[in-house]
Amino acid sequence: MSGRIYGLLAFTPRPKSLGEIADTLHVAKSGVSVNIRMLEAVGFVRRAWVKGDRRDYYEVEFALVRLYHDFFKKGLELELEPAFDGIERCLTLLAGDVDEANREEAEEIRRRLERNVSMKEPLLALFQRLVAALAELKVIGEGGE
Repeated sequence: MSGRIYGLLAFTPRPKSLGEIADTLHVAKSGVSVNIRMLEAVGFVRRAWVKGDRRDYYEVEFALVRLYHDFFKKGLELELEPAFDGIERCLTLLAGDVDEANREEAEEIRRRLERNVSMKEPLLALFQRLVAALAELKVIGEGGE
């Protein structure tokens, strides 16, 4: 449903309320509400103010450079870095005393985790370069968006 909502808002010249979206798409307002929150959280739609109306209205965010910048920056901060932190904590635990019966399995898990940790620095550097390049484009493109 989120794709239908995004498509509707992308091809609508003015912001729409949850009720208008639900009526246009012939779906439940509760479903629209859930999906619009998700689209808003990832930055694909934003709330818009409509003079004289207290309801929430939504419109598509067309600033693609900003969207990608924010998406990759959030991914770096909320997903990638914590994932590597968790892997490193697991490796610390596996470096401790392991019961003899579980030693072979623990060693295999340790090898797999170490392969992932070996990608940490190059992957973090790649994401940081991407975010920096998008930030530069965002500044350059602010006048045209």
